[in-house]
Amino acid sequence: MTHHRAWFLIGLCAFAGALTISIVTLAKHIPSTERLQMVVSWRYAVLAIIVVMAALGLFRRFRTRMLWDVLCMVMLFLGVWFAALLAMPISIALLTAAALTLGSTLFRRVWIHNVFFLVGAAGAAIQFAEWLPPEFLLASLVCVTLYDMVEGIRIVPGVLVPSRLTEVWMRVDDAVKGSIPFLGAGDLILPLALIARAAFHSPLPALVVFIGLLAGVFVAVQRHDLHPREALPSLAAGAALPFLALRVLSLI
Repeated sequence: MTHHRAWFLIGLCAFAGALTISIVTLAKHIPSTERLQMVVSWRYAVLAIIVVMAALGLFRRFRTRMLWDVLCMVMLFLGVWFAALLAMPISIALLTAAALTLGSTLFRRVWIHNVFFLVGAAGAAIQFAEWLPPEFLLASLVCVTLYDMVEGIRIVPGVLVPSRLTEVWMRVDDAVKGSIPFLGAGDLILPLALIARAAFHSPLPALVVFIGLLAGVFVAVQRHDLHPREALPSLAAGAALPFLALRVLSLI
């Protein structure tokens, strides 16, 4: 991986982690009955998506790229909507989520595609962190990482990693066909969920897990090529090890 591309990847992950911590910190000061009702709806929607994805994984003959893309798009739309809902009225949050989703789908430029995926991943991660116990998050991260290492998750869309500023204006289709590597959406959501879970307790533990994630990213960029090999093992270890240490010390 080139020097410039490595810094782009580190920057994208740093943005996602900082956004996750900021949203959780902001959300602590916005209690709302309306928000809680929306959270319940969001959870049912995510549960339905997980069930469908699991079914597609079990019955591989139905496991097509288009279906997985659609399911991932819906998941990220819900993630953007949930993240926006923590800081905005319902109507504005829905409008923001719809605008980012349509922008990513219609304009197909790398920069708006990446913004949509990063915000959606952060929102999904926060919701999982709020919904699931820490032990379940760690176990899920281990399982997904092992599957990623054995089978390889090739079909889940992700964040494109350019090597120069001009590439952020490329069309996504051209970028995918070219040599621009990607970081799968799944590679980010579970590590970000650990950061969010730590942030629910205090910004300091979240910062420790965040630094661990960045250390994992640094290890990942030492490889010459990130495409198509996923970076989840490095990111998972970087986030999970400090999270586990803080958990053992009863700091989260």
